Amino acid sequence: MFGHYAVLGISRTATPEEIHTAYRRLAMIHHPDRNPNDTVGATARFQKIQQAYEVLSNSFERRRYDATQSTTFPPEVPHASSEHRYQRPNNTTFYTAHNHQYHLEGMIASLKHMYDQLQAQYGCHGGFELWRRQQELQEQLAFWEARLRRLEREARREQEAVRQKAAWDRETRWQRARWRWAGAVTAEQKFATCLHSAFCAEIGRRDNAKCDACGIKRSMRTFRCPHCARYLCRLCVANFTSRRARSM
Repeated sequence: MFGHYAVLGISRTATPEEIHTAYRRLAMIHHPDRNPNDTVGATARFQKIQQAYEVLSNSFERRRYDATQSTTFPPEVPHASSEHRYQRPNNTTFYTAHNHQYHLEGMIASLKHMYDQLQAQYGCHGGFELWRRQQELQEQLAFWEARLRRLEREARREQEAVRQKAAWDRETRWQRARWRWAGAVTAEQKFATCLHSAFCAEIGRRDNAKCDACGIKRSMRTFRCPHCARYLCRLCVANFTSRRARSM
């Protein structure tokens, strides 16, 4: 056994049915969703299985592959390029939704290529066998495309979380510098010089509540500033947003 045959665990004389059976069995075992503790490794193995099946299930590609007597695998989708990695402060690399998205894009492209090859091989004369294999590929494509869309949403949430944290860190540094410049030490001094936060947490509607900023007392939706721990009304939150924009 060598190359693609070794990946599927079959001999070079394997029948199309044996190839298909081996592929279905291994695809189920190494499916990334069945290996949540090793998603990256499982994805790499699954890609090799897909590549082997793509070649060996196509009679023309299989003959050409056998004729080469090659022991090498076709090029794989890279695990991750440098622009798909994030660096921790200590420069160690870790994977995010972007990396899994990168893997799935390669896998989906491979499945679409397999589908096109089936069309080219059988044309309109494939009958039930063509229909069956097309159905399998369409099911796999639907699954992986749905998974890719989910990962794209995760990637957007991840990017937004990074952006929000950077904005919070920048605002916190700025507010502390403002307090140092004003010589604010006590809670009252800090409140008096606080421009409050873009990240004020909404506490909800409170009856007979008082806004610490404007002093108005009424039933209102209140917000708590994470810097000075005081309560603000909605109007003051908006007003201080404008003041921060002019000052920062």
